[in-house]
Amino acid sequence: MRLILALLAKQEGRVIPYRLKIVDWGVDEDGKPVSTCTIRWETQRPLPKKRARGRPRKTNTIMDMAIAEVGLPADVEVLKQAFYRIHGGNTHAANRAWNRALESGEVGFFGGKLDQML
Repeated sequence: MRLILALLAKQEGRVIPYRLKIVDWGVDEDGKPVSTCTIRWETQRPLPKKRARGRPRKTNTIMDMAIAEVGLPADVEVLKQAFYRIHGGNTHAANRAWNRALESGEVGFFGGKLDQML
């Protein structure tokens, strides 16, 4: 039963709030306590609010600064070099930030150059 509830809890869509109440059944022949759980449905419990995404990333700010420095349309490599220099982190971190900025959809490729997306 616990596995079924765990699987249901992972599914998206309808949420049915519940709590498990532990019920003691006594002891077994070895003297160990025996217990089980019952489900207490809480249909009137309000659903939890979705958490806001963490702190905003500075990637878009860095891209904006690089675009202001280079101008658009820009050669991809020239803009990338400006982005890395402004980012100031190690190459791996700057590369991840560059890729996140491109995936954000704020800039796009047009014939080997970057241009603002409308």
